[in-house]
Amino acid sequence: MSLYAEKLTRRLFVSGAAAVAAGPMLIRPEAGYAEPPRPLPADVFQLGVASGDPLSDGVVLWTRLAPQPIAGGGMPDRVVPVEWEIAEDAAFRRGCRSGVTHATPELGHSVHVDVRGLRSDCVYYFRFKAGSQLSPVGRTRTAPASHSQPRNLRFAFASCQDYQGGFYTAYQHLAQEDLAFVAFLGDYIYEGAPNPAAARQHDGTGEPYTLAEYRNRHARYKTDPDLQAAHATFPWIVTFDDHEIDNNWADEIPQDPDLQSPEAFRARRIAAFQAYYEHMPLRRGSLTDGLQSSGSTWNLLANQVMWAQNDRKAGPEQSFDFDNWDGYRAQRKRLLEFFGAGRVANPVVLTGDRHCTWVCDLRPDFDDPSTPAVGAEITGTSITSGGNPNTAAFHASYDPIMAESPSRPHRRPDL
Repeated sequence: MSLYAEKLTRRLFVSGAAAVAAGPMLIRPEAGYAEPPRPLPADVFQLGVASGDPLSDGVVLWTRLAPQPIAGGGMPDRVVPVEWEIAEDAAFRRGCRSGVTHATPELGHSVHVDVRGLRSDCVYYFRFKAGSQLSPVGRTRTAPASHSQPRNLRFAFASCQDYQGGFYTAYQHLAQEDLAFVAFLGDYIYEGAPNPAAARQHDGTGEPYTLAEYRNRHARYKTDPDLQAAHATFPWIVTFDDHEIDNNWADEIPQDPDLQSPEAFRARRIAAFQAYYEHMPLRRGSLTDGLQSSGSTWNLLANQVMWAQNDRKAGPEQSFDFDNWDGYRAQRKRLLEFFGAGRVANPVVLTGDRHCTWVCDLRPDFDDPSTPAVGAEITGTSITSGGNPNTAAFHASYDPIMAESPSRPHRRPDL
């Protein structure tokens, strides 16, 4: 099985590569530093630990030093050595890799360690040390070997976790599952201003625009204990949608172009991308040729917005949301024709964004139900966004649309 997710271009991000060294323990006094270590503030690991981008021989380990998470981080303005260790057991008696990396102010004192030389389809445990402080222990898992044929592989996918929209109770259950990975399909944070009527509120006085403000917004989300538990239990494969920057933005056009100049929005977008990288277990380079060369029985595509054509008005008049793939029909048709050419086995698109569950056939020509389906799309509901909707209004709107759909999508609101 393979999973392909288009990653953001990280041309603006520079991170020191961690030296991968064999060794049973990272806590060793002989390691030494170029200068005597200076004391750090207490509680630098308040944002927890995470892993991601699993390969058959490696995984990315992540943390960010932030004793004051929603107040700029609270770290001194200097480079901080961080030791890391990965082992085959939670007690770290069977250590297999360890090393030292550096958390820099330029990247918000975040840490990304790309560990290689691991065994495929194996569970590992990891931790960090900064000064005398130890991080929580994380659990991760490498991917199966590239051409192996596992009998089963369990994973979860999630999206749309507006902090103000509710509590992350879904992650309590998810953290108890036996999963190979979690695919997160976008809208990890929301850029909205604080809502006094919400059960819990964003920090600040408005939307984030600067790097410091996006760092604080990400940190607020990462302080949630249920989200931390899900990150600490499985590797995550992530892609972003619009709310990580600005609702419904496209290229260099913000949601409100009358209020944000192109120059101002470009600066905002750069700040948002950097903060996203700083808070995610992302590898600096990514693989993009997985679809044709995977050799897998199933090929899963992590995707942000709905692929299937979706006329949102019953009757002869048609109405489409061009923020989805209905706004990119030529590109969608090329990809679906590629699926239909027989070079990709069993493509399944996993989608977020819609805050409800849809299952649809994918066809190069959605208006002709006689054409063969070349793939399937599973759109999942949200973690919190759009919670507690009016179910009667939902059915009144979408039941007539479903009844006249030539593709007959099967949906339920997952309420």
